[in-house]
Amino acid sequence: MSLYLIGVLEHPGLNGKTLGIGVDLIEIERIKYAYQRFGDAFLQKVYSFEEIEFCFMKQNPFPSLAARFAAKEAGFKALSQAGIPPGHWRELTVTQNSDGIPQLVVPGLRNMIVHLSLSHTSTLAIATVVIERTH
Repeated sequence: MSLYLIGVLEHPGLNGKTLGIGVDLIEIERIKYAYQRFGDAFLQKVYSFEEIEFCFMKQNPFPSLAARFAAKEAGFKALSQAGIPPGHWRELTVTQNSDGIPQLVVPGLRNMIVHLSLSHTSTLAIATVVIERTH
């Protein structure tokens, strides 16, 4: 399931700083199935080495993999709204800052900040990405 938010850029309360918003919701089983069917080829197409390593340190890697997949999808949507070509799967990377808070790294962005929120239940993972101008 994919959600697009339309008309956000014209909203008077946003002061013109918000360039794009993306949201994605995915069933964790879809990621598990893709891994079972395609194995490492799926992982290496979508995730960075660091993302794979982080997720597979967990007893069940699939909720974390699904959340990162959703983050990339949401990132693609937000970048598209901002008029920025989204690139490829592995170019967008979810890392953690020094406090353990997830961050979406988008190479080459200038004068912009990317906000990321991730969550999951036992069956679904969701991500929201907001891209704003820094000045």
